[in-house]
Amino acid sequence: MSQIKEEYGKLILIVSFLAMIYIAYKVISPFIATLLSSIIIAIVVYPVYEKLKKKTKKKNLSSLIIVLSIIIFLLIPLLLFTNAMFGEMIGFHNTANSLNLTSQSDALREVTKINIDFERYFKEGLQEFSNVFIFSSSKIRSFLVGGVLNLFILFFTLFFFIRDGKAISKSIGKLIPFKERIKSKLKKELTGSIRGLMLGLLIIAVIEGILSFIGFTIFGIPTPLVWSFLIAIFAIIPLLGPAIVYIPAGIYLIINHQIIAAIVLVVYFMVTVSYTDMIIKPKVMSKTSKINQVAVLIGLLGGISLWGLPGIIIGPLVLAILLSIYRIYEEEYASKS
Repeated sequence: MSQIKEEYGKLILIVSFLAMIYIAYKVISPFIATLLSSIIIAIVVYPVYEKLKKKTKKKNLSSLIIVLSIIIFLLIPLLLFTNAMFGEMIGFHNTANSLNLTSQSDALREVTKINIDFERYFKEGLQEFSNVFIFSSSKIRSFLVGGVLNLFILFFTLFFFIRDGKAISKSIGKLIPFKERIKSKLKKELTGSIRGLMLGLLIIAVIEGILSFIGFTIFGIPTPLVWSFLIAIFAIIPLLGPAIVYIPAGIYLIINHQIIAAIVLVVYFMVTVSYTDMIIKPKVMSKTSKINQVAVLIGLLGGISLWGLPGIIIGPLVLAILLSIYRIYEEEYASKS
């Protein structure tokens, strides 16, 4: 009888535990993207925290310095950038409305022998393009200003993930029923994928955006922030390079009879931005991550549609983890069997 009661008690405990897991999931589900973002940032900045801790000898102070640095050097500049880009896009939209391309449209119709109002379609395309960016920049701005709860959770949990990252990692490692060799390999793969994606995609994209802004400003291209942001976006998306943006900028200068400036602009972008995109980015990613470019593209698009802005990293990362587990399984088990 006592054995039946014991078994019955175990069953109730398991059911209660599973029920609590489900309830806990429902509680944190609105903040999953925020928590994942916090974990990803913590993994990326952890080596910096380790070096800082050796100097300060204090875990809390070192973690706090890292969090405050991210707020000052990342969050505030991002808010200023979105405000500036929002203003530029409104100017771009107004310019698109006031363009007079009647003569160019007539000439194009004469050359192509196609009876289409090219001016109307071109202006409508520019307006739709600007509307997308106005909406995007306003959404980012409203998230940064209005998403106080998400930002609080992000930086509050980030402090603890950085400070207690090693202890959390060890605790999770004890729950995984793998050999130590496999655990070590899996940890190396995951941290490599995360740092590779962050350094090889986001950081390089920001660098390319800054270099592009300098170039567009020097050569007098209108709304340089918008075009720089476009280059940063294309730097993240695999198979699409910055040339898809700066070549049209060169054509714009040629149309305005600035042929030498157009040549110098293209050379500047080839030497700085394209070199960074084609040479430096692959080297950074190959040293830290083995993630496939197709997986990055699919993960990027799927991640954005599912999680929004954090999906830029979370989406490719999910596929990177899947591929890492598959590689480890292939090396440890499939080849032997």
